[in-house]
Amino acid sequence: MNDQNKLIIEYANRAIALFRISVDFLSTKSVNGAYASAGELICILQKLAFIEVLHGAIGIVPSGFLFPLLQWAGRTHFLLAIVRGIDEVQELPAVFITFVAWCFIEIIRYPFYALSCVGNCPSFLTYLRYTVFIVIYPAGVAGESKWFLCYLF
Repeated sequence: MNDQNKLIIEYANRAIALFRISVDFLSTKSVNGAYASAGELICILQKLAFIEVLHGAIGIVPSGFLFPLLQWAGRTHFLLAIVRGIDEVQELPAVFITFVAWCFIEIIRYPFYALSCVGNCPSFLTYLRYTVFIVIYPAGVAGESKWFLCYLF
């Protein structure tokens, strides 16, 4: 399986997770069910995301391995040690905010990488890749920070 196909599969999985969260939100009118609707899928995807660290370590991508490792480790710790491990945290609105932010970022990032691999990335996708994070990244960090505060106290 080539890199483009892997990226398309990652995109599809993140889109499925976002779809599940959206359906749950629209049917219940509540942000408290994000983990119940897509948490296990996101846990699996986060474990598999370690492949991105390996790609950087062996030079397949130019990003290196340190920053992908730090991002993967941070997300994985919050997701598996805190959210998955503490039932009360799973129902927090912060989980909804963080999951939605993560899914949106990845839904833009993976097609960008796939199309860049074949040298056919449209300019609007490049624009989205480098500007959407200005809004979404702080939302994800805010959600992760809320998880962390709940974990500490």
